[in-house]
Amino acid sequence: MGLFEHCEIMLAEGLIDERTFREIYRYRLLNLVNNDWVRVEKLCKLRSGWQRLIALLRRMEVEFDCPPTDAN
Repeated sequence: MGLFEHCEIMLAEGLIDERTFREIYRYRLLNLVNNDWVRVEKLCKLRSGWQRLIALLRRMEVEFDCPPTDAN
């Protein structure tokens, strides 16, 4: 996941070709968000620590939902 954050920086700087990156790695991002533990524990609960990864997910049009929080 940390490596993907570096990729987001390189994409933003134009150092990596976005089309090729999408073709080669988008499915791996889909696998990440389809893993319940990664999605909930990292991307939802620790959202502020993964802002670049979340930016990459948006760039690659990979959506994920967070479960509702318990207000009690």
